[in-house]
Amino acid sequence: MAVPFQGRGCRWRVAVAWGGMAVGVALLMALSAPAAAQTPVDCGVVETIGLPVTGIRQGGDDFGIYRAKFGGLHTAVDVAFYDYGFPVRAMARGRVTYADVDGWDTEKGVVIVEHVFPGGEVYYSVYGHMESFGDYFFPGVGQCVEAGAILGAVGDPSLSAPHLHFEVRTFGPNDGGPGYWDTNPLEAGWLHPLDFIRLWQIRLLDGVYVSHVTAPHVPSVPPLVTAEGGLVLAAGTLLEGIGPDGSLRWRMELSSTVAGIVLLADGRILAHTADNSVQILRDGRYEALWLPDRPLVGAPLLLDGAVAFFTEDNALIGYTPAGDPLWITPPLGDRVGDVLTSLDRVAVGTRPRLAEVTPAWHVVGPGGQLLYQVAPANPPLAAPGPDGDFFLLDGAILYHIALEDGVFTPAALARLPITPGLSTALLADGSGGVLVFTALDEAYLYAYDSSGELRWQTTLPGMHRQPPRLAAGDGCLLYAGAVDGTLYALSAAEGTILGQAQLYTGGWRGQPNARLLDVFADADGRELVRFGAGFLSLITLDGYALAGVESGECPALSS
Repeated sequence: MAVPFQGRGCRWRVAVAWGGMAVGVALLMALSAPAAAQTPVDCGVVETIGLPVTGIRQGGDDFGIYRAKFGGLHTAVDVAFYDYGFPVRAMARGRVTYADVDGWDTEKGVVIVEHVFPGGEVYYSVYGHMESFGDYFFPGVGQCVEAGAILGAVGDPSLSAPHLHFEVRTFGPNDGGPGYWDTNPLEAGWLHPLDFIRLWQIRLLDGVYVSHVTAPHVPSVPPLVTAEGGLVLAAGTLLEGIGPDGSLRWRMELSSTVAGIVLLADGRILAHTADNSVQILRDGRYEALWLPDRPLVGAPLLLDGAVAFFTEDNALIGYTPAGDPLWITPPLGDRVGDVLTSLDRVAVGTRPRLAEVTPAWHVVGPGGQLLYQVAPANPPLAAPGPDGDFFLLDGAILYHIALEDGVFTPAALARLPITPGLSTALLADGSGGVLVFTALDEAYLYAYDSSGELRWQTTLPGMHRQPPRLAAGDGCLLYAGAVDGTLYALSAAEGTILGQAQLYTGGWRGQPNARLLDVFADADGRELVRFGAGFLSLITLDGYALAGVESGECPALSS
């Protein structure tokens, strides 16, 4: 929690009174003079990093949450509630720059540790509301500590239940700091501590990390990846361009909440907003705005140069990027469910609200023509194949719908050993086969070849309240991005999990709605995996290094 804008033995408010990130942080640092002169000690470079207390869960944290009681946005995560007297450990190797058992008066003590990371980056971890307890004592200022060293114990502050206030920031080595700020803490020198730790756990893996981008706001729709490797993020009414180096290139406040964004072929961004306007931008500048001739729903799709939207009655309508209507389909069903594109075609599955209404699945061509439609027995789930074909799952029956002589022809491919649950996903693996994920009591992943033979099956650990994102590499590896933020690298030949890494899913409600997973090759031919868990950080990894195998060498087949 932290007392609002509290320093050593006093309380002060700077951000609201003076405003502005640069001025506020400068004043914060000016008011944070060291308690005593110190001779810097070289405590080494961070090699490992971990959580300061046990039992921290994914999501549901209170970083950046506004609390009227304290007049600001929280700069930390509050963890270890009611764990009074439990040990608090240093997240990483570093040098103690501040340690005061009375640093926050009746809100108890504070320890700050300076950490030097590979590449020379310097960050400060802050541990507040602590007490000395039993054998758990505060370290001395200037002391070197290793990752996991005990810094004190969870204390019992006067204004709330026992807990730990845990921060990571780029400034303020000698003062506990305000605890709350009047603007977004991510833009004022604070980092989300749990996102930071998970990210650096991956960055410290030998040879795995390639690059990352961390956003200043949590995206509300899946991000766009630009040609240069940057991001376009939508967060409520904000649209932001982030460079490949993580810098904020531009920011725009749109007229309403962003419902969806697409990247046009010429690099412009088209955004559809909740007030039913379509706005086109280039490099953070408006180029056009048009109002559709009817209410549109949700995110736009790109279909052979057209921008397609769903209407209120679930028809699909195509426009030019300038807003000229091109075509419209009949209503496709009761409620739109699965939507995916394959070359110049889009497949739409409907999931009826009422049991007596029949599900439907349609393939729509580039001019809006209906190329294929079927009424499956169950709400359908599909995956695009490599040649404009599709795989369709109807209950436990897997179909391959191929284009033969210009006509889509369905063929039953396989029957799954179990009837899939609600958390289900498909992926064409690029070799003519298909992967099927479904979660019941356990999470199963099945691999079928092009003839429908089951090649292997495996289980994915963890809870899967939403299906994972699935992606195929060059034929040797497969990837699954689970909703809990775990990225798995699997053998395509056997389904064995060869390696994994985890990002923080985060957020007040812990609902990752902007997940991303794709695989691509760089200029040197390396297989790279771009992965985002739907929260702040999106990371690019070397897929083979994550799997622990030599580049280009497939994991051995079972005998």
